[in-house]
Amino acid sequence: MAKDSLQGFFFAKEIHNGNKGFIKYENTFEEQTVLFLINNQGICTAVNRMYNFFERDAVMKELTGKYKKISKNEWRFVSRGKEFAVILKEDEWYLKLIIKPRKTSRRGNN
Repeated sequence: MAKDSLQGFFFAKEIHNGNKGFIKYENTFEEQTVLFLINNQGICTAVNRMYNFFERDAVMKELTGKYKKISKNEWRFVSRGKEFAVILKEDEWYLKLIIKPRKTSRRGNN
């Protein structure tokens, strides 16, 4: 599944450190990186994708077209009965897109 959605990317490395690790894919042509964050059971707990700043408008447009916009830099979607948060952050050197399961409170306030 990752291979189909990451055309142009190639496997770079896999790192395990204690209870967590990651699998890294790179796209040198578009200067993008995708990290699959893995827990000690080998389950993917989040996906981080890094983009160049100049791609911000295109990324925002794509996210708004695919997902339900919640706030300026947050979207949500449901897959296989589970709700996910999609967050776009501006780090010092790049844009970082984070996709992870959404934590909900027991009272349902989130």
